[in-house]
Amino acid sequence: MSYFDKKVALVTGGASGIGYSIVKKLLENGIKGVGVVDISDEDGKKVEKELKYKYFDKILVIKADVTKNQELEDAFEKTISKFNNLDIIVNNAGIVNEVEWEKTIAVNLVAVIRGSYLAKDKYFPLHKSGEEGVIVNIASILGLFGMDHLLVYCATKHGVIGLSKSLAEQKCPSSHKFKIITICPGTIDTPLLSNRPVVLDFATFQRDIHRLSEKTTSPDFVGESVIQLIQKSKHGSAWIIENEEPPYEVKYPSKLDLRK
Repeated sequence: MSYFDKKVALVTGGASGIGYSIVKKLLENGIKGVGVVDISDEDGKKVEKELKYKYFDKILVIKADVTKNQELEDAFEKTISKFNNLDIIVNNAGIVNEVEWEKTIAVNLVAVIRGSYLAKDKYFPLHKSGEEGVIVNIASILGLFGMDHLLVYCATKHGVIGLSKSLAEQKCPSSHKFKIITICPGTIDTPLLSNRPVVLDFATFQRDIHRLSEKTTSPDFVGESVIQLIQKSKHGSAWIIENEEPPYEVKYPSKLDLRK
């Protein structure tokens, strides 16, 4: 029996890029059902066209803006209503917009906080099928470093890592038990890069983003890596995925290590 056989997942930003690859890999690994949450009608229709014929009733495409509280919570409710349980939440939706930077914070950080809280406090205790739920927060390698023309994006991804580390420290009753892991992709070939993100200096952005990693990694490689990490990684861990190489765990410094 597959680890995923009786489990249900919800993936935000699940109709393109890394999110879509995670959805596909979950389905390939026998998951019971996936709620695919995305704001794009076009991408949602593409998911249905490409996956419905093969997986039929195992996917539910939900149009929702993750920055709107009720729409995000409704996505949880619709997923549970269709599949009866919820075991995995992947907070993946993300944008690059350094001009309307409040929007970047709303999508990349606030929605991740809200999705994590909804999962661990409201839905996992009542609807997980096993002993623990799983929260996967998609950050970035830029959550560990800085880039001078991606100030807000870097800040949000640092925030996602800090959120996940802090949630991992929480003590909770067995009914609320969950595992949280953080994914920090390097340079990935996704629409986030190709669809001209809103930055102040696009030429510099293109140059520097491709210097982050030695080579660009495919979304499907990230998706397959996430599948393995959901099953095998430890609670509170963070993982870098880059260069089409196996994920490696982030080693956080101790307080003494921080001294110069």
